[in-house]
Amino acid sequence: MARRPARPSDAPPAGEQVASTGDQAAPDRADAAPAGRPLPVGLGRYRLPRLGRARELELLRADLAVAPMVSLFGPAGIGKTTLTLMLGATLRGRCDRVPCRAGDSAAVVRARAERVLGCAPGALVRTLERQARLLVLDDLDQLDEDEAARLLPSLVPGPTALGRVLVVGREPLGYGRGVAPIEHELTGLAPDDAAALWAQLEGVWGATAPAVRDQALAAGRGHPLALRRRFVEAHQPSAWQLDRLPASTRQALVGLAVLSWPAASAALAVLVPGLDPSATASQLLAHQLVDLDDEGRLIVTDEVAAAALVGVPADDLAALAGRAGALVAGSGAGRGPRLAGAAGDDGALAAMDAVERIVLGARLAMRGGDPARVAAVLAELRQLVLARGASAELEAVLIHVGVADATVPALRVELAMRAGRFADAARLAARAPLAPLTAGEVALATGELERAERALAEAIADGAAPPAVRVRALGAQVELALVRGRVAVAERALAGLASQVAADGDDAAVLEHALAEARVAEFTGQIAVARGRLQRVAGGAAADVVVRAEAARARCLTLEGRLSEAEATLTSASAAAAQLDLPAVHGELTAAHAALAARRGDTDGAVTLLRDVVIDRRGAGDELGALRAELELAEVLVLRGEVAAAAELAAVAHASLVRRRADHLAARAEVITASIDVVEVRLDSAREVLERVLASGALDARATARAEVLRAEVLAGLGQRGGAVERARSAGAAEVRDEIDRDLDGAWLAVGVGDVAVGLDLARAVAIRAERLGRRGDLASALVLVARLELARGDHAGARAAATRAVREAAAAGLVRVRALALLALAALGRDAGELPAALAYARDATELATRAGLPVERLAAYAALDGLAIGAIAADPSSPSAATMTSAAIEAAARLLADLGLTAQRPYRVIDADGTSSDIADADPEILRLPARALAVDGVRETIWRQGQELADLRRRSLLKRLLFLFASQPGKVLSKEDIVQSVWSVEYHPLRHDAALFTNIMRIRRLLGEDGADLIRVTEEGYRFVPPRDFVFVQPRT
Repeated sequence: MARRPARPSDAPPAGEQVASTGDQAAPDRADAAPAGRPLPVGLGRYRLPRLGRARELELLRADLAVAPMVSLFGPAGIGKTTLTLMLGATLRGRCDRVPCRAGDSAAVVRARAERVLGCAPGALVRTLERQARLLVLDDLDQLDEDEAARLLPSLVPGPTALGRVLVVGREPLGYGRGVAPIEHELTGLAPDDAAALWAQLEGVWGATAPAVRDQALAAGRGHPLALRRRFVEAHQPSAWQLDRLPASTRQALVGLAVLSWPAASAALAVLVPGLDPSATASQLLAHQLVDLDDEGRLIVTDEVAAAALVGVPADDLAALAGRAGALVAGSGAGRGPRLAGAAGDDGALAAMDAVERIVLGARLAMRGGDPARVAAVLAELRQLVLARGASAELEAVLIHVGVADATVPALRVELAMRAGRFADAARLAARAPLAPLTAGEVALATGELERAERALAEAIADGAAPPAVRVRALGAQVELALVRGRVAVAERALAGLASQVAADGDDAAVLEHALAEARVAEFTGQIAVARGRLQRVAGGAAADVVVRAEAARARCLTLEGRLSEAEATLTSASAAAAQLDLPAVHGELTAAHAALAARRGDTDGAVTLLRDVVIDRRGAGDELGALRAELELAEVLVLRGEVAAAAELAAVAHASLVRRRADHLAARAEVITASIDVVEVRLDSAREVLERVLASGALDARATARAEVLRAEVLAGLGQRGGAVERARSAGAAEVRDEIDRDLDGAWLAVGVGDVAVGLDLARAVAIRAERLGRRGDLASALVLVARLELARGDHAGARAAATRAVREAAAAGLVRVRALALLALAALGRDAGELPAALAYARDATELATRAGLPVERLAAYAALDGLAIGAIAADPSSPSAATMTSAAIEAAARLLADLGLTAQRPYRVIDADGTSSDIADADPEILRLPARALAVDGVRETIWRQGQELADLRRRSLLKRLLFLFASQPGKVLSKEDIVQSVWSVEYHPLRHDAALFTNIMRIRRLLGEDGADLIRVTEEGYRFVPPRDFVFVQPRT
């Protein structure tokens, strides 16, 4: 995109030697204190206000509102950083500044940005897409052009992202392929703003002659730095001649240049012992050689620093670097970051976190050339990276500082392993053979299970190996056995681990044993036991172990239905993980968040999170972890009803897992495939797969429960319906499914076998509990069953309420299949209400959803409804293109779905309820209509009366009573005159002498048939008679 200047103006003055940018730069930390905090005594008057730039701010805000990345460039001293600070103050979201430094690689800047934004490694773009934040990459010109081209494409958020990126530099660099930011060239201040800046300078340091002012404003042409220099030189022509500064003042300036970090004036006394820090700071500010940030810290710009360092002897620089390093080593080492006002030998610097302190301390130690200081920094660096992992930022320091340390390569391999970067670990260890334990752990993660088994066995058998090595190897052996579905082998390895811990294990070994126990317990369905073991781990382990344990414990809580507790656990663990540069730990947390989201019904969020985990793990070389996440993703997709996408994932993962002999995960993939077969009503294929995987013993308890439910559904579909619902409800271990899971599976199966009463009761119970517990997906699934079953028994009011709510909840939960079914129910209701356009719209939406998701039964039913609504002839046609690849059982299932919803053309019966509302239905089965369960029901098909579960009378031989009762039942609540009754029943005109006695007698007989309250049901009014049935009354009769 063509550059466009933020404000038309002349270029900076030709030949102007810039020694200071004039930017009131913020420290490297993005959370600098706001303006207005009290400054050190005597320095506050030197801080200049930020003036002008209103139009530039307006343009930047407008472009950031529509573009994911904007570029701001201009010469040194033009005010780029000042403008970004002014911009950040006007935005609603947070503004985070990330500096680029000389020698930085793209990976280092990316890691620094992740640290500043507080996001997980690799999650920078995702954070910008989901949070309204502005990431400012300052001093981009410090990077090599190739590094900049590698960096920027990896930072551009998508077009719908909430966050934005602003890159700042002196010249626009190559942005990289596919990156085209809107560009702004920043030039000088407007004349009025330049004059205001000069007036501010005069207010601090004294007035100048008008001629001098006018000449400076004309020559400076709005360049802030040029104006400041000309002002100082108007008072003292030699102000910027550094060699003419007092010796102590110049030393202080050189010290600040070496330190290159915002510092309080008290730091000057440490850098140059014996000087007066306040007087020196005032002199530097008066000469415009340093600036003040919002907290009164001194900042030296790159141009002034470069000029100050010219000609300084190497020994002097080394001494200054040593003293600056001592300052950095003390800052934050005791009570944490200190404010600038709390100056002292360990509090004179701007606040910095541990990473910033290590990075700056390492650079100063190397520059100072003190071996003792280098060794101390390396020791502290080891401690830090072992505690929190090594991002690219820290690893670059590790390589630089540890260049002569022979132990650093092994440390880098260990760090890569702990971070889950197994591809990097293998690459780093390529120059030397791996120890058996490391080789086994790498092979296990990369899915080379045979090699992992051999390497771990070698590590365990090595009698000379330290106990900690054997403990880790036994723990990995437990994991390997579970991946292969060999519980007995895992339990033997666990017993060996227990013996090792009892013999000579330390605290770390005890925790490793507890983790292994938890893994076996969860695999076998002992969720409470697993949770207890994990709780013990969280009490006293390293930070990364605690976070992993808490992620696993949250998964256990999710399985148990303790969703609020699981969320609290993950929130706490995420806060701890924010301090770790360990992508593997963040991946486990993300997977646990996905499981919780799916349980709550946020399947959109679960899918997004799991896809991120797959990408991150595969990119790091953790192939086994990526395959595991793909299976979890496929399970969520099946839950959503997106069976086409799930089938693809499951098939590819299964092929890879079989090759690797990961039998447990391969069996899970087969269960997913079988669940898709059940959705598509390919029952014989599903039965074969389920029988095989259940017999193999390779499944964990949760997958076993799922397979048993599917088998019950398959057997019912193949004709073995007796006890099918109870088999589905009782499947699996007690702790892997809660009551909602069991009742919902039972309700779905009851619908499949035609047990309407049981299905309706279970679905209603699930809906109540799911709404109470905030499980939106389960609520939507239960409601769509209620809608389908209410329609099957002719209750349009209940069906409409359930279907409408089901559509809303299913859309929010991302459940495609449930939403399609609910839309079909609304299409049926719209057709019966005479709302044909609405019915067609519902059917069209259901068709699109089912087609896109690959749902054959729902697709055929939706197309049949869509094609037939207008002409009233709806049927699941086997010759339809939608049925080309469907089994006969699937076509029958589609026909049954249409019949339940009342969308079939064959609806020979009519149901009238207590309010007089009528609806047409396909089946008049008393069980479907729940006639025995009602207070009163009149069955006009079988010509019987039901009261409180009892069949009271057979009307087949009582034609007169039958006609009279059916007349009342067909018009509940309506007053029928004697004339109307006689005309309808006897087909003659009413005459009091002939008909009053007969009418009275027959009505009395009907009252006696109806029971003791018969008189309350058929009441006498002044106009005639009125039938007032109970609220749950229905009358079913053949349509004429």
